[in-house]
Amino acid sequence: MPNHLSVAVSPEKIALADKVRSPFAAAYGVVAVLDALGAKNYGREQVAIFLESRTVVLEAVEKLADQQLKRFNSLRLKRSAFQDSVIICYVLDDLTP
Repeated sequence: MPNHLSVAVSPEKIALADKVRSPFAAAYGVVAVLDALGAKNYGREQVAIFLESRTVVLEAVEKLADQQLKRFNSLRLKRSAFQDSVIICYVLDDLTP
């Protein structure tokens, strides 16, 4: 099962934690949110296809990141699915290239 994120959002900052109930600390990262617009109107067959494709995306992210990033660390990659959205986050130490 993919790693799950605990997230806190306020007007001042967004904080991530690797574990539920762990202290929140501000973090840097790249976040992608993929949403299936109109998913609530899907029929049974479309729902089955969507769920399968969501799983494929979550599983493929780590493989593609490993191939494309020079210093990829799988422990920094967080993936989650929430209803009709897929959330992918890669945690950084800071914003230097």
